[in-house]
Amino acid sequence: MQPDFWSDNRKAQAHMQQLNALREEVTTWEQLATQLKDLQELALMLEEEPDDDMQAEVAQSIPQLRNRSRS
Repeated sequence: MQPDFWSDNRKAQAHMQQLNALREEVTTWEQLATQLKDLQELALMLEEEPDDDMQAEVAQSIPQLRNRSRS
């Protein structure tokens, strides 16, 4: 950060808003990655031990993840 960063309040505020927006974006993608990993693990478990309820949950979650990744 530059020493005079806070001297221009509007500019500093704009940078901070942009930083917060980027942090939110990163958090969203990290959450999506975690959810996808969890679904992959569930899918592997289903291959070994089929469970209709769990399979329905996984199938229902996939479109939701797809929609979140596009928004």
